[in-house]
Amino acid sequence: MTMSEETHDATQPTDSDRGEQQMKHARDNRSTGPRGSRWLLRVAVQSGAVLAAFVAGIVLLGLAQRVGWLSASSGAAGQETIEPGVKAEYTCPMHPEIRQDASGKCP
Repeated sequence: MTMSEETHDATQPTDSDRGEQQMKHARDNRSTGPRGSRWLLRVAVQSGAVLAAFVAGIVLLGLAQRVGWLSASSGAAGQETIEPGVKAEYTCPMHPEIRQDASGKCP
């Protein structure tokens, strides 16, 4: 017996054993498919369903506003309610210290 034969342990896998294990592992992966693609497909379908529900909600809200079921404001749009005898004062939303007698552009 040579030195290399004495040091070889029967419990350690040889190169041919490792090759067989790799081939078996590859064969198993081919039959079931990669798990990553199934996960990615599931996530894509779920994301698509959430996105479709969101878009459908936006479309339904727009349709409800157009039909008149919903309105953007609680009062009549464009109407100002001022008590008689009281002078209207307009305030710039970006510069609250600026006040004007008529509506117009903010300086």
